[in-house]
Amino acid sequence: MERSVFQEGGSSSSSSCPESGLRIIEDLRDQHLRRPLMDLGLSHAGALVRLVGETKYKWFAPGEFSRRGAKTTSSVPLRGEMWPAVVADIDLPPEGNVPVSAGRMARRVRETLEKWEAVMLNPDVDEERRRNPVEAYDDPALLLPDAALLLAKRLWKAGMLVETKVVHDYMSLFTVVKKLEGSRILLRLIIDNRRGNQRWRVPPWCGLAGPSALSSLSFRAGMEQGGTFDAACGDLPHFFYTLGLPREFASFFGLKGIETGMLRKALLEEGWGGVLPDPPLGEHLGLGVAAMGWSWAVWIAQNCLLGVVSSALPPGSLGRVLIQGGKAPRLDLSEGECWLVWVYVDDFGVLGMFGPGMSAKDGRVRFIYFSIRRRFISLGFKVHKEEMGPVITALGLKIGHLDEEGMKGPITSEMIAGLRRVLVRPTDEKRAVLELGTAGLLEREDVPIAWLMSICGTWVYYMLLRRPILSVFNEIYR
Repeated sequence: MERSVFQEGGSSSSSSCPESGLRIIEDLRDQHLRRPLMDLGLSHAGALVRLVGETKYKWFAPGEFSRRGAKTTSSVPLRGEMWPAVVADIDLPPEGNVPVSAGRMARRVRETLEKWEAVMLNPDVDEERRRNPVEAYDDPALLLPDAALLLAKRLWKAGMLVETKVVHDYMSLFTVVKKLEGSRILLRLIIDNRRGNQRWRVPPWCGLAGPSALSSLSFRAGMEQGGTFDAACGDLPHFFYTLGLPREFASFFGLKGIETGMLRKALLEEGWGGVLPDPPLGEHLGLGVAAMGWSWAVWIAQNCLLGVVSSALPPGSLGRVLIQGGKAPRLDLSEGECWLVWVYVDDFGVLGMFGPGMSAKDGRVRFIYFSIRRRFISLGFKVHKEEMGPVITALGLKIGHLDEEGMKGPITSEMIAGLRRVLVRPTDEKRAVLELGTAGLLEREDVPIAWLMSICGTWVYYMLLRRPILSVFNEIYR
């Protein structure tokens, strides 16, 4: 390339040679992917909005968001897309939900929360905020009095709020698309905690089983021994919002506009039969669970997940937990055990093989998976989005015998026997949005640097499936 598409400094970046960037995308598709893009009905600009989550649309021309010219990113909203808040459509834990104490799930989390003031709070928060002032984003619809009260009632009934005597920081809330149920758009509640996060230290490293860890696995030895690949995975719904924190944390996640007495009166008037807010415990309300958007939330969730999963494994099996950057577990049938476990924030799964003459239901993969599942259920969690078999979808990836995709009719064991490769790749939707959105980025002369950071981070995530592809960045950033 003659010039870099990234220029350091300032608030925007110039991409003055989009032809080269688009050519690199085409080369990647031809040399590595060799699969047509999924048709999502998105224009380049629409996919770009989907990737960067831009809400003000100030960088876009009118009618640029979809092929139909509608002023949305697409005719059908995509998961993760920022969306105007409607309180009734926010997906929360069910009424009467009782959060599980995070400290109960993992010793490391318990020890950290016991000394949170010393190890979690940033002593230089005032200086940090002076040097890096941040203005958080609030969805205006959630600040309206009626909407704020309705949201407070729903959060309280879901067990997410507690009383607090003081408030150090208030939450700034917005919503993104979580999923579609028929014509209804279910929303995920997110906290813009950029300013609040300045109050906290950077959390310690925690081991995640990401794309690089999964793609480093080899099942060849086990298959040469006659093994058959099998996988199982599940997801914990509302995991962050079911992880209970000590009451002191609520003061850092205050709810705007609604006081304890006001909420108590509203709940009494509608006949709520559950626990009521108690003003003597605090005139303010704050979040009593892990806030999605808080800098420590992922660390707490991952360690809680790992703690529960580890407690459900057979003794001496911790070496079979897949960790990014760690040594990959041995996967063959010589010892009669051919399985591993991965955990990622609120997802978990088991990969492995069963031997000749066995069926999947008799294999260790299913046995280990159901042991973990029972452990979570015993703690009060639910498990959903479960998949089992030679192909599963997890972490935005498809994993398993992917060569048979597109075959007509049911997949038989004879078909699988002739297709021995175990592959991992991005889902068709994720790949299409990323490629189309990147093309939309490269078609523009000036873009915010934050967009580049977001899109490049997404590319790195998926390029970790095949690390040599990261050399593409050597051609772009010079």
